[in-house]
Amino acid sequence: MEATARAGAYLRTVPRPGRHDWTEKSTHDFVTAVDRGAEAIIVDVLTGRVPGSTVVGEELTPQAAMAGEVVWVVDPLDGTTNYLHGYPQYAVSIGCLVAGELCVGVVHDVTRNVTFRGGRGLGAWLGEQRLSISSVTEPRYALVGTGFPFKRLDTLQRYLHQFAAVMGATSGVRRAGAAALDLADVAAGRLDAFWELSLAPWDVAAGVVLIREAGGVVTNLAGADDVLAGGSIVAGNPTLHRWLMDLLRTISAPESPTLDGWLEELAAGTPAPGGGSAAALVGALSGALVVMVARLTTGRKAYATVQTRVDEIIAEANTLRSEFRSLMDEDAAVYARVVAASKLAKDDALIGAVQTPLAIVRGAARLIALAQEIGRIGNPNARADAKVGETLARAALAGAVENVRVNVAALSRPEMGKALLDEAERLASEVRG
Repeated sequence: MEATARAGAYLRTVPRPGRHDWTEKSTHDFVTAVDRGAEAIIVDVLTGRVPGSTVVGEELTPQAAMAGEVVWVVDPLDGTTNYLHGYPQYAVSIGCLVAGELCVGVVHDVTRNVTFRGGRGLGAWLGEQRLSISSVTEPRYALVGTGFPFKRLDTLQRYLHQFAAVMGATSGVRRAGAAALDLADVAAGRLDAFWELSLAPWDVAAGVVLIREAGGVVTNLAGADDVLAGGSIVAGNPTLHRWLMDLLRTISAPESPTLDGWLEELAAGTPAPGGGSAAALVGALSGALVVMVARLTTGRKAYATVQTRVDEIIAEANTLRSEFRSLMDEDAAVYARVVAASKLAKDDALIGAVQTPLAIVRGAARLIALAQEIGRIGNPNARADAKVGETLARAALAGAVENVRVNVAALSRPEMGKALLDEAERLASEVRG
């Protein structure tokens, strides 16, 4: 708690930066010297207290590997835009992994000068008050928190459909702009549930510990417990978590352009959509095939012993398929941002552009594993389809790795993107064969 307290004191006393001191990391995402100053304080305290530990932080070390005996996952200022505008909803968030297991979480509410803390098996606390999740189980009485996908505008239409469904089924929806505090509010029973489509590990690490120790459930939209890979998150008490998961999964994305129309755009002789979008399309096709093979296995007595795992594969592959569809549009959008960026901001735009193909690499690596698994345990009559799905995922991965290489090479200092390229090439190496 010393690290969050010291960073919080710094944030309360340091002069708030003027507009000319803001740096736009990517669209709608700002950073200032204050964020970096708070993170430096935190790193100094944590590494001093636990020599040899690793700090993964949003501003100074976002690409550090979450490997090591003790790893701190740090957001020095969650809710930066709120802070910059003087809106009193921002926090310092620190989660800790020991031997790969998330076991400690601390969230310091800066403006109110209060601290939420939790430890695995020790409960979650606000001062001397032990936290407990909400007992509300009927959606019509529930107050649900959310976050807008401001970094992923390509998912906005999908999100708006989800928002409308949740709003229509509950007593209200709140968006305050600091995920760490939103999750702390779920742990404290102030919010009955929460969901968001795109969050980073440092946004959620501490809050996940708080909710689980307060008796709640936290997963991604695929139902997986590991939410530190980044992406979607759904949280709440067991009843409302299950209800919210079921509701969100039934929401269809708005109607998309026809495939013929998209292929015409691809063939039009313009740079976007281009190879990155095509790699994402191939990934989406792979996901669809994995789901098809899994569904051909569902409900058959011969596969009763693996039915639970088949259901999990369907859920994860469907989520990946949806993410790939979004990445098709996102790749074209980030290219436009690179073209529009000034010379001084070009490197920032290129770093942002690397993230999209890297997301394709990550998703494709998972689909390769899922295709191989469903090929082994699923309906043997569809194993050839599973193999086609695996082959498509490998093609998507290979194309996306090349896009990562090209964007990193275009940086004025390619070493800025070395960690991203290393991750892409490591994933490619792990699934090779």
